[in-house]
Amino acid sequence: MSDLEKIAKSHKLWVKMVINLGCNPSIAEDIVQEMYLKVHRLIEGGKNVMYNNESANRFYIYLTLKSMYFDYKRAKNRYQFFEILENDEANNMYESSSIYSGVDLEQQEAFTKIYNKILDEINSWDFYNKNLCIAYFTTGLSLDKLVKELGIGRSSLYNSIRNYREIIKDKFMEDVEDFYNKDYDKI
Repeated sequence: MSDLEKIAKSHKLWVKMVINLGCNPSIAEDIVQEMYLKVHRLIEGGKNVMYNNESANRFYIYLTLKSMYFDYKRAKNRYQFFEILENDEANNMYESSSIYSGVDLEQQEAFTKIYNKILDEINSWDFYNKNLCIAYFTTGLSLDKLVKELGIGRSSLYNSIRNYREIIKDKFMEDVEDFYNKDYDKI
């Protein structure tokens, strides 16, 4: 019996691990299948993912599943999906009202106002802070990956990002509250 087959014996356990991270069952199944592919590549590359000849390294499998789940969540939050209706065509999709179905024009304009105000605030910052803020909030990279890629100290990066959030929260919280209360004229 191969190492991968031994690992697959605990399939239900792996799925439960991912579900306990907060994932829904169908996505958990997909993540476990992706884990099998990753482990298969590792085994073919000569890596050992077993404690001994009989049992899988559960801690390693858990860390792999956890990492894959959080990568999935980050990727999911990066993209916004729209429903395409039967009357939509590729050439008029960006002008189609179905993209904004359920969102009235006044709400859309209010959101755009707040968004532009926040962008104007960020653009008024110095070069370092502006680019660091944009890098953190738009790339979807974790704090640790940003530290590694940018070569900035973890505490320095964390404090900067915390300060950015505080500045944006202090300046635009009223506008956001007005938006949620549908007081669009106050924005």
